[in-house]
Amino acid sequence: KDSIESNMVNIKVTPVIASCDPVASRNELLKLIKFRSIPEIEEFDTSCITDMSILFFHVSDFNGDISRWNTTNVTSMTAMFYGAKAFNSDIFRWDTANVVNMEGMFFDASSFNHDISGWNVDRVNHSDKFATGANVNFTTDKQPIFK
Repeated sequence: KDSIESNMVNIKVTPVIASCDPVASRNELLKLIKFRSIPEIEEFDTSCITDMSILFFHVSDFNGDISRWNTTNVTSMTAMFYGAKAFNSDIFRWDTANVVNMEGMFFDASSFNHDISGWNVDRVNHSDKFATGANVNFTTDKQPIFK
């Protein structure tokens, strides 16, 4: 019995997600941001999320490293960093191939100035005010070229 109990202590349980729920994942992420429970945000599994609209809307003090977020399934980034005055994480590696809406994404994001000109924006059909009021160093040569 003792050897069984000692072996049981060493067993690690790995959670298995039966299905991907983009709404639940997005809502959990919004809670983390809203209540500033941000330490684990860098490692948050975003692979199920399809809508990242307004995630950091007027969150003026956030500048966490979200460069490793999986954005493969995202279709909307509308106003994602609108008014996010401190945000300046290097997100050039994000997969934006499925995004169709980036309207106002960096509107009034006064710190962001990284080069994201390599983003695939072929499917984007809404990009009005993408970087209106953004950092003066976030020049058009650092921005994606929209059709």
